[in-house]
Amino acid sequence: QSIPPPPPMPGLQSIPPPPPMPGVQSIPPPPPPSSSSSLPGGIPLPALRGPALGIGPAPRKPVCKPSVKMRPLFWSRILLPPNSQRNSMHVWDDIEELQIPKIEEGLLEEHFSQKIRSKTTRHDTGMEKNDGAKNASQTRFSALDEKRTQAVEIFLGSLKLHLDIITEAVYKMDNSIAKLEIMQAIYEQRATEEELQAIKAHVEISKDSEEKIPLAEPDRFLLSVASIHKFAQRVECWKFRVSFAERIELIEMRLATLNKGIESVKNNEELRKLLAIILQIGNFMNGGTRRGQADGFSIEVLSGLRDIKTKDNTSNLLRFVCNVVMKADMSKVETCPFPTGQLMAQTAEVELDDINADLKILRTQLDACILKAEAIVLNAEDEELIEPFKTIMDGFAEEALGLLGKHVDEAKVNTSKFEELTEFFCYKPKKLDQKPTTREFFEIWAKFLHDIENAWGIEKDLYLKKLKEEVVESKQALLEDKASRKASGSQISSKLKKKFGFRSGKK
Repeated sequence: QSIPPPPPMPGLQSIPPPPPMPGVQSIPPPPPPSSSSSLPGGIPLPALRGPALGIGPAPRKPVCKPSVKMRPLFWSRILLPPNSQRNSMHVWDDIEELQIPKIEEGLLEEHFSQKIRSKTTRHDTGMEKNDGAKNASQTRFSALDEKRTQAVEIFLGSLKLHLDIITEAVYKMDNSIAKLEIMQAIYEQRATEEELQAIKAHVEISKDSEEKIPLAEPDRFLLSVASIHKFAQRVECWKFRVSFAERIELIEMRLATLNKGIESVKNNEELRKLLAIILQIGNFMNGGTRRGQADGFSIEVLSGLRDIKTKDNTSNLLRFVCNVVMKADMSKVETCPFPTGQLMAQTAEVELDDINADLKILRTQLDACILKAEAIVLNAEDEELIEPFKTIMDGFAEEALGLLGKHVDEAKVNTSKFEELTEFFCYKPKKLDQKPTTREFFEIWAKFLHDIENAWGIEKDLYLKKLKEEVVESKQALLEDKASRKASGSQISSKLKKKFGFRSGKK
């Protein structure tokens, strides 16, 4: 059976009905307009406008009445005038003629209704509960989207701390009350400014509303965390205080490694002797050429010594050098007397520019943390919000500034030492317009000393093997000499017996 159209808007001329859609029975014309200026129930009619087509057209679509409150779709409505009043056709004319499936209103309400949640049982985090929330079927308000709600609910399921414990730990920055890692997790879950405003707005509206809809537990938790005085700023100060100690310790270790590497290369006497032997050998090999008669050499050549093979291809120049050093002092054969390649590789990883940059960043962040702590104290009205936070942060600031100053000075000292070291070895970087870097300089030493360790190990094994063979040969020679003397004594005894007529056991 055909459905009669809605009555026309009051005060407007009657609009002829649109042409029927193909295959659909025509709808009888609407009754004449009423002289009333309001809808049933006394609701005044708003002035209607067609944003794209002028003023006046009345809606032709039937009124939709969802059974629940839906999320609004913010668009600019277009109302088409009758065909006789149009100057041109529009896309909406064609759309009216299309055969489209009927939308399932139930699905729309299920997926796009405004969010009002039912209460579920959650872990008690000590947040204040609304008396009206005791009924499990009562609805609750949430300003969070579904994904965000689920994330907070999962977090609350693992959180075993009461709000009072959280508050005390944050105010005292005490890891024994609650670990910083937990505070950091709460910090990451805290409400955004937009979420917090929506939650607070609902709370304010609910105060004057007869029908009070309590907050969902995730929203109550976020609101409770936000009620902790300067929660985010306090956690940031706490976190920086802990991370500062870790970061300054790493800088100390890097500076110590750099200093040890510099001192090892510059002050190792055996390394100087090694370079002297290499210089002597090199001058001999370069004799009669422009490369000969050198007073020194660039250290880059050190990494190529192992590539210079002997004529029979069984050894190389680096092993030959090690053999010369061993023969000069047999007491050093067992242990390679030079700095280790590992130390040089570790030193190469320490960039002075990186250390200076890290110290600068730390100073900037420390200054920001000090200002943040001062703002927290100035904003606090109660003594319990000030102490022991102020005492802790004042002590930290004083100690941190002292450590930073100390390591800035150490970095300057190491910079001077490194510059002196590169001059000491007449080292020039590959790009002459750039200053030497610890990475390039110590990578040369790392490769060379690593090669030296390997060559030293091979030569030591050969030397010990040869020494063992010499010992065996020496023992064999002694045994042969003893046997020879014994044989010689037997021959003399036999001759005496024959000459003087001695017999065995008689004179």
